[in-house]
Amino acid sequence: WEIWNEPNISGFWKPEKPSPAGYMDMVRLTGPEIRARAPGVVLVGGALAGMPTEYLRGCLELGLAEHVDRISYHPYAVLPELNYARNVSAWREMLAGYKPSLGLWQGECGCPSTAVSTGALSEHAWNESRQARWLLRRMLNDLRLGLEHTSWYNTVDQVGYALGFGAVDPKKAARVDAHFGLLRGTDYSPKPSYLAYQTLCALFDSETKAAELPVAFSGDFAAGDPPMSADRIEQAGFVRGRRPLYAYWWPADVHKDFAVQPVGAALSAGQDLALDNPVLVDPLSGEVLKLEGRRSAGRWDFEALPLCD
Repeated sequence: WEIWNEPNISGFWKPEKPSPAGYMDMVRLTGPEIRARAPGVVLVGGALAGMPTEYLRGCLELGLAEHVDRISYHPYAVLPELNYARNVSAWREMLAGYKPSLGLWQGECGCPSTAVSTGALSEHAWNESRQARWLLRRMLNDLRLGLEHTSWYNTVDQVGYALGFGAVDPKKAARVDAHFGLLRGTDYSPKPSYLAYQTLCALFDSETKAAELPVAFSGDFAAGDPPMSADRIEQAGFVRGRRPLYAYWWPADVHKDFAVQPVGAALSAGQDLALDNPVLVDPLSGEVLKLEGRRSAGRWDFEALPLCD
């Protein structure tokens, strides 16, 4: 059970101004009632818009950790990587100071697939391809940080969604379209984001774990904004069974055109892992390509892998 939704912003906390004290009044009333009726339940606090450190700290100082088992947040951001690892690390350290068992969940996140959607991030020029690339980067960030729970909002577009005062006066209810779905709301057909998520789920079973598997990149890059360099390529390592899994991408703004760049890569699978016939998986298309590289003493060198955003 999760207590409320985004109580730190005025859109979901009225008529008073959002405050840790106001939210904690609700938690103190609600938490014990839920536990009395559903013993053993996992109780989630926060459901915070973004990652508002001072708001969360205020709630913790007022006793939030005594009432809940997890803290959740909603990291809607145009650039999924921006300060994200640093914020997650800082939040985990802060939570451990109040209750070591207090887990951290990414409880809601997504982006539209059209430029005419309502909702979070809707002021940007989205399309279905940009949504799919953003989804992959958001989920890979959560996976490499080892988050216990990660969520995508949502499965299907909300077409004609009632927003506003419908419960008071149906005639005044605004009806809007929110195109956050993996499926199109008109015919339930899959978007590119659905297929990308499907590929990601096929690669990451429940036994796939984040691991330190660094890759050394090299290459002459075309000028970019910001300027491109090998040390700024995002990467993540994982192990599935005894197989290493490497992910890498350029953290470009998905709303700007990006030309795929060739990049060299040197990687080592380690003594306990098997990397005998390496392949490259494109999660956008699901295509699997055999890789040609040089192998020596447990190391693989590749000359021209595609670097995408």
